[in-house]
Amino acid sequence: TMQQTMQPNSGFFHGVDLEPHPLPSLPQHQHQQMLQPTTDFYAQALEAPSPQQLLQQVASNDLKVQGELASLRDRQRKLLSSPTKEALNILVQDQNSISASITTQLKILAEIHQTYILLPSELYTWDETNRLLDIKQKQLQLYQSETSSLLVPPQQPHLLALVIQRQPFPQVYFKEEQLGPNQLILQLITASAIDLAGADLQVQAALQGETFAQRKRKKKKADGEEKTIEAEVQRMNSFTGLADFPLKFLKASDRKAVRLQFLTTVQLVGPQQNVSLSVQSECSDPFFIICHQSQFEACEGELLKKKAFGDIPSVVCHSFVFAHLFSYTSIFPFFSSQLTHLHKRQPTLSRG
Repeated sequence: TMQQTMQPNSGFFHGVDLEPHPLPSLPQHQHQQMLQPTTDFYAQALEAPSPQQLLQQVASNDLKVQGELASLRDRQRKLLSSPTKEALNILVQDQNSISASITTQLKILAEIHQTYILLPSELYTWDETNRLLDIKQKQLQLYQSETSSLLVPPQQPHLLALVIQRQPFPQVYFKEEQLGPNQLILQLITASAIDLAGADLQVQAALQGETFAQRKRKKKKADGEEKTIEAEVQRMNSFTGLADFPLKFLKASDRKAVRLQFLTTVQLVGPQQNVSLSVQSECSDPFFIICHQSQFEACEGELLKKKAFGDIPSVVCHSFVFAHLFSYTSIFPFFSSQLTHLHKRQPTLSRG
């Protein structure tokens, strides 16, 4: 019978010990040591602040820094008329304090970028906060240069800076496509001694890229160089220091990435002489201008690599997803909302 054939000491099972034996047990202290790392990991994960909390913290500090910079500008402007070394040293200490605060907030934003996958709303909050803090840092550097020139008289201060306050790049555009209002905004920031109110200022945009440089050498119209963009000169609001650029792209970039750079000239009126200063912005993020739909995928992929990798050979996976969502937030809202927040030790992706 089946019962006979399955007896422990008969047939196939002869000599095999089938009696149940308890599994070897570890000493209690070793058992606790094995469980401790896992327990600590989850405890730390639960105690760690969420990206929403971190972004709220940075946004709150950003408002505080904005008020401190406005107060600093007023104090510094009054001090310039009759500076004393003691008052300047106090001013420098306040500048250093604000600088440390801005640096800390930028580090938190960089940590968020390296640690979390953000929802679409969080992603745009992160990007806008990062841009505005960067501009505030440049503004503070103008104030610091101004006071340094008083403490070290031969040193010439930096009085003006032209910054890109908002840009829609990186992006792929079709020839004859035009930017909408408030998509590309330039801002002129100044040291405390400069007052732009009532000034008549114009800002000019120019495309920077190897393709356009070659075109200008090879092909010129009778009335001058071939135009690549339209609405490239805009008047700046002298009270806000802002200029909006609804650019229209007239020529394709031959599947090569291009950037925009901006230039303005400011006439400074002094008690003894007038000075004309040319101020040039940094380049925008890269973008493509294409003629055909068939070029879209290759150009979009190239921009994704530039956004995710920059000049480094590999990145952690969620940094790649961060760049991907930045370009495709409107396409993948469900995908982004289902991703959990990742920790630092993640697999890497190589460029290629």
